[in-house]
Amino acid sequence: ANQVTDYEQYQAAIAVDRLEGADGAFALVWTSFEQTPGTNYDVVARCFSAADNPLGAEFVVNETTTSDQQSPAIVALPAGPSRYIVVWESKNEDGDNWGIYARRLSAACQPQGAAFKVNTTTANVQSQPVIAADSQGNFVVAWRSLNQDGSNYGLYAQRFDNGGNPEGAEFKINVITANEQSSPALAFLSDDTLLAGWKTIGEDESDSSVKFQHYKADYTTDGHDYLGNIYY
Repeated sequence: ANQVTDYEQYQAAIAVDRLEGADGAFALVWTSFEQTPGTNYDVVARCFSAADNPLGAEFVVNETTTSDQQSPAIVALPAGPSRYIVVWESKNEDGDNWGIYARRLSAACQPQGAAFKVNTTTANVQSQPVIAADSQGNFVVAWRSLNQDGSNYGLYAQRFDNGGNPEGAEFKINVITANEQSSPALAFLSDDTLLAGWKTIGEDESDSSVKFQHYKADYTTDGHDYLGNIYY
């Protein structure tokens, strides 16, 4: 997939366009070191047809190229003015260590508008972004944030409509805040309700375990986390 082969290309993620007429076209994103000589790590994308033919050249998604941009995730939107949303973590761009950024791509794999900051709280570290979209093309980005919930890493998320406009404020996913919550995962169910999962440390007899939260269509919950693993 990658055209530039110098140094490192890794942290790949993929999204498949399932809209009628797309016939399984897909987009790949990855992290590349010195994609442009003199830069550090950047997020690179390239799109392909269902027959695995490239739809143009690879390109750098992030506009800020100072410091590092890495750990990309991507989702295909089933509705709205954009076809893909790419998210990543960017160092020092939000003014305080790592922050989360996103950019919209068209069906032709062209950037739509400027990259935008996802996290509202910028103190300390926001990292490990993930993304999921519902059937209307609305999407949610989640990440881990250092000390925002008062104890090590906690998980936060932000909702967006299918045009990339934020809906409401960023919100905390984990109910229990002691110790560390990290490694988020997101998925929408067929009824457009949202599941969020993560790794937690120190909540049971083992070093770490898996928990999840179910959000209703109005993004309310029943007020507690669920333990995902049976054996610990």
